[in-house]
Amino acid sequence: YCEMRRQAMGKRVPKAWRLGVRRAHLVEDVLDHFGALEGKREWTAHAHLFAQTVVSFTDAFGLREEGVDEGGLTAEMYSLFWREVVRPEAGLFEQAVEGGCVLPRADAPPAQ
Repeated sequence: YCEMRRQAMGKRVPKAWRLGVRRAHLVEDVLDHFGALEGKREWTAHAHLFAQTVVSFTDAFGLREEGVDEGGLTAEMYSLFWREVVRPEAGLFEQAVEGGCVLPRADAPPAQ
């Protein structure tokens, strides 16, 4: 599906969507990157979402970590992001009564 969307958008799809992420502020940085798309024209925002994502991590000392993102760093970023936001302490999701999944909390703070 994504490849079909990329082809339909043609040259409007950027070659790569580069995301610099600080490990110590991962959730904040990921939300900032996605939030930055909000001010763009609709087709530009969609084009970024269908572009290849290239992640680079920065460590606690502000140094860029070594690594070439061929999919693994992107997968790690999303894995760490979701692991953090579904934690009960984050207050955004709650365990379903049946178990096995989490659902958005009705009383979650809107700013989060």
